[in-house]
Amino acid sequence: SAPSAVTITTPIETDGIVNAVEDADVLIVGSAAEANASVTVTITDDTNSLSRTVAADSSGAWTISGSEFDVSTFNNGTLTVSATQTDTAGNTSTAASTTVTLDNTAPSAPSISTPIEIDNIVNASEDDTVLISGSGAEANASLTITIGSVSIQTTADGSGNWTIASNEIDISALSNGTLTVTVTQTDAAGNESSSATQDITLDNSAPSAPTIITPIESDGIVNAAEDNDVLIEGSGAEANASVTVAITDGANSLDQTVTADASGDWTISGSEFDVSTFNNGTLTVSATQTDNAGNTSTASTQNITLDNSAPSALTITTPIEGDGYVNAAEDADVLIAGSGAENNASVTVT
Repeated sequence: SAPSAVTITTPIETDGIVNAVEDADVLIVGSAAEANASVTVTITDDTNSLSRTVAADSSGAWTISGSEFDVSTFNNGTLTVSATQTDTAGNTSTAASTTVTLDNTAPSAPSISTPIEIDNIVNASEDDTVLISGSGAEANASLTITIGSVSIQTTADGSGNWTIASNEIDISALSNGTLTVTVTQTDAAGNESSSATQDITLDNSAPSAPTIITPIESDGIVNAAEDNDVLIEGSGAEANASVTVAITDGANSLDQTVTADASGDWTISGSEFDVSTFNNGTLTVSATQTDNAGNTSTASTQNITLDNSAPSALTITTPIEGDGYVNAAEDADVLIAGSGAENNASVTVT
């Protein structure tokens, strides 16, 4: 009498799919053979086939472990696995069979949308939320995005588009310079694509504060003749950096943004500040620079004094020369005196 058909343990390779990592060592195991029976296992794509014959153990369990199937050259698609047992009398059972899917073709590399962070430069305001997105993945494929030592995973949508929005990468701890963004996709079978790559530059170091040239308006004081064209200039910026200059009395403020030259010198000449309506007293001038990556320095500051209020008219002591007349004895040394000037003010007598 022929023995009963054996049982093949399923799913084969965990999920019934053989990918490129698994195709060289497909393991088939089973049970329900007679003790010590000979079990012949075959796998085929209808064009290619392989067979192994192994012995069941005393409990009827069997395995081709140690002589797994290499189906790496088989045609992708459905493979049929069959197993028969032959008992010690030489009787062969009917075949037990099941199918697996061979998918060992790696998907194409996905596409990365560029430029990353608008200009492929990541500055200090962007370095903890770097957004990477793209397309070209298989529907619902798993993608791994890596920048330096930092990796994150996401899943493509049904159209193959993908993004890490709301789960952006923090690269703030990486070293400044060129970093390579690497993206791979893994399909439903577990096959991994080659890498898509894109270089970006991490520049999250703030530049130094620029220098304001002093004294402003020659003496650090802005008078009525100067209050509508206060010139601020300086140096110490990075070449072609954007320099923002502000002036305030605490209640009113103005600002101008100019570009430093190749030597780092800068000026608001041509767009001087009009502070004629500001409150008299101390004004604070500040200047920051923003480098080409978008990093902004700390502010350099300088205080000046606005005094654009004309003093009161003076008092001339009269009568001059005692009687308001200058005679021949007095005409060589006419003395004019008075009062009402501000302390240490300069008085011009004509």
